[in-house]
Amino acid sequence: MPNKCGVVNCKGNYNSAHKCRVFRLPKNVLDQQKWLNVLPPREGFVIDPSKFFICEKHWPAETQMIKISGGSTRPVSPPSIFDVPLSRLPTPKPAPRQPKVEDQQLNFFLQKDKIKSFTEFQPDKELTKMYENIVISRTVDKFVCIFMENDFCASYLTIIVHNKSTLCSPLTFCAFKNGVSVPLGKILSPNNGLQYYSQFMEAVHSARNYSIPVDVAVKRITLSLQKVLDLEDPDSCKTKKLTFLTRQLHLTYDKNFSVNDYCFAVESYPQCSYSQLRDVLTLPSKRKIQSVISSTDIDQSSEENMEKPWKGVKPKAKRYKQTTLQFGQSSRAGAVSTSTSDSDTGSSSRVTRRVVARKPAGGRESFFKRLGDKDTENYRLGYPGQKDNLRLNANLRFYKGEISSYPDGAFIDEIHNDWWGHYQLLERHHGYIQWIFPIREEGMNWQAQALQQHEAKAIVADKDAHNRVMMSYEMMLDFYGMKLEDRRTGQIARSRQWKERYENLNYSSHNYLRITRILKSLGEFELEHLKKPFLVFILSEIFQHGQLKRTLNSLQNYWIGTIKSDADREELHSTIEEQT
Repeated sequence: MPNKCGVVNCKGNYNSAHKCRVFRLPKNVLDQQKWLNVLPPREGFVIDPSKFFICEKHWPAETQMIKISGGSTRPVSPPSIFDVPLSRLPTPKPAPRQPKVEDQQLNFFLQKDKIKSFTEFQPDKELTKMYENIVISRTVDKFVCIFMENDFCASYLTIIVHNKSTLCSPLTFCAFKNGVSVPLGKILSPNNGLQYYSQFMEAVHSARNYSIPVDVAVKRITLSLQKVLDLEDPDSCKTKKLTFLTRQLHLTYDKNFSVNDYCFAVESYPQCSYSQLRDVLTLPSKRKIQSVISSTDIDQSSEENMEKPWKGVKPKAKRYKQTTLQFGQSSRAGAVSTSTSDSDTGSSSRVTRRVVARKPAGGRESFFKRLGDKDTENYRLGYPGQKDNLRLNANLRFYKGEISSYPDGAFIDEIHNDWWGHYQLLERHHGYIQWIFPIREEGMNWQAQALQQHEAKAIVADKDAHNRVMMSYEMMLDFYGMKLEDRRTGQIARSRQWKERYENLNYSSHNYLRITRILKSLGEFELEHLKKPFLVFILSEIFQHGQLKRTLNSLQNYWIGTIKSDADREELHSTIEEQT
């Protein structure tokens, strides 16, 4: 009997009327699977490749044939003609998608920035270009960079890169400033790992600006004084007083008091009352002194027994003035009653004055508010004491289109033309924002220059450069889901993609720092009139439409503070208080 076609609804070779040629499945596994993938499914039927045949009716007439073993031929391509509904045919796999342009640019930037091995790690040129008075040394497994003082008499920062790989990094990084280890966990990879060149330069920049904590500095001063005292005469009056002051420094971070601290303080300063001593010295409370002295025989007890009652005694807490706010029902102005009392003298005084009442913030919120007030006040005052460096002009040249941004950036016109609307690139690339919105402060991009006053004046005077600043503002508004309707008034409305962009702004909090920079930069380029409409629009989205609620804290603590008009700042704060 002739072999019959096994395809669904096909009668090939079932009788003489449908006699035709049939082909076996290819012996090659890959080719065989290609044929099986295009066949219509047949429920409850398992195909045996050695006994399954397909007739020639399932190929076009001009199909190319190939010779196989035994001298026979078979089609090169899989079958393609079937007498079944299209819905029963297998769905072909879609062609692979081409990567987006911004993804290609981002991948190129990451590949170029990645550190592959210790031998290829060569940051010498960049370091000597950016910093002066540095000494660079390299061994088989270490890269050392020492930052020296101007006279090369002493060093203040040491950078060490070890050829020691971690779980996800080829190198490890550590820095020591004046002998103190610099914590860089937020910049480096786990276990102080180093993966990228930009990560290395950012870590160096942060280490140079690192300030040693007060308690660490006090400990080092105490140890230095102690070494000096070991060489002096222990019975001299000068040595005793220095010993007492050294002990006071020690008590600022170690609260392990002893009776000797009290006795020596009273003996050294007999003309001062104990309450006066507590204002300038670290000593326990007077009540604690009296209770311990009454229960301890100082003359007969040993020094060891005298120290025991003082274990764990806490220093005197600061006496803050107790303030009570009395809010009126019809006016925001209220009376503040301040009462101050002294537990040692028993005297008290009361003063009443009129102030503008505000709702007190919580601990964490008040901390960020104080931090934001200090930052924005320095901006509003024009950065007192900061000088204009006429030799620096990178921002002016960038906005004139003469140089590109760094690292892995582009010219200003290319950013406006090619990056506008590429939201993923604008979100992940962290080096361009310091170029398109420069301010008179150092940023996280060490290759960007702080704005100079003469640069800001020159950009404002150049119509093309000033127009580019406005286009940068409009590009970032589009990135945040907004659009500028009127350049003259600064009026803002939602863009078409506002839902997607609002969601990104709500959960990508690093954009709040970008907005603070944008608002400061607008003020430097005489675009102060754009700030208030932007903040009014954000407030309307928060309180009227229930959108962008996560931005409220940054708006209160930082963004409003960038407005230079006292009346406008007070108006915005009043609006928030009325709504909350």
